[in-house]
Amino acid sequence: MSLFLTGFWIPSSLQFGTTFFETGSNLFDSLIAAFICTVFSGIQLCMVRRTIFLHLRLDGDKSRFNCDYIQGLLLTIASAVFAALFISASLIYCVSFARNILTLRSVSIPGGAPDFRVARSCQGNALNGSLRCFEVSISNLRAARNMEIVFSALAQAILFLTDGLLVIRCYTIFRDKPYVYGIALLSFLGSIGVAVFGLVSLSRADILTGDSAWLAGDGVTLPRGFTPTMSIVSSLVVNAVVAVAIVGRIGNSDVYGSAAGLIIESALPPVVFGILASVFATPSIQSQLKVIEFNLIPKMAWLAFTHPS
Repeated sequence: MSLFLTGFWIPSSLQFGTTFFETGSNLFDSLIAAFICTVFSGIQLCMVRRTIFLHLRLDGDKSRFNCDYIQGLLLTIASAVFAALFISASLIYCVSFARNILTLRSVSIPGGAPDFRVARSCQGNALNGSLRCFEVSISNLRAARNMEIVFSALAQAILFLTDGLLVIRCYTIFRDKPYVYGIALLSFLGSIGVAVFGLVSLSRADILTGDSAWLAGDGVTLPRGFTPTMSIVSSLVVNAVVAVAIVGRIGNSDVYGSAAGLIIESALPPVVFGILASVFATPSIQSQLKVIEFNLIPKMAWLAFTHPS
């Protein structure tokens, strides 16, 4: 799926350096995205700590039924797994950002025999002596691409875990209305279908493992019928369906008005940032962003606000 596209989450060192020397604005885009990762990693630690303490506190309550205990235990485990996935992804993202910063020194004046061990992107005019090249070793690009694939896999796992827990929650609330949790389940299966279709398409196009994927500084041509926004929108549909269904059930009562508001506030940030991420992931929009780079921030904010609670 598009989550595994080159540069979708983390720009390659070659792309990062070339854009930096053209405008420099992409530095703030990556910096703020890394900052979001760091902040929400701390938030995830606090949330999982609170969940564990709450479960241990309620563990001593003898009036709790076994099903309640199992449900609380599963929620605690899911919270810990979610936090571990996000923190691991954040660590990879911050390391990749630091690697991109360190490679900015690889600027040279072209000359001599070509070196096939490095990838080079040049700009300027050789006639007036303003031509300069940004060079990155092939091994560096290959290692960065492998890190990006691992990050994308962790991000995909986060989305699947969140969407799956939302469907389970919908089933728990709407057991008496199969068509409601059936719609949520179908939307989740559709999201999985988009992921499978995307992975097969990218694999056939040799984007996942081919050298063209991480050597391309300006992205890779996608297979026909596949767009970067499909992966984001398919996950947003699951979030929106479950949130609307739950709010529709409990929102009719004044007693649960605050609960409905809490659900809306919880579902609104990922939907808003997900829409922004899908818009700025559209190739036509990206081609118009000549000066201001605003691509990574909404994606990272969407992933950070995506949570099962």
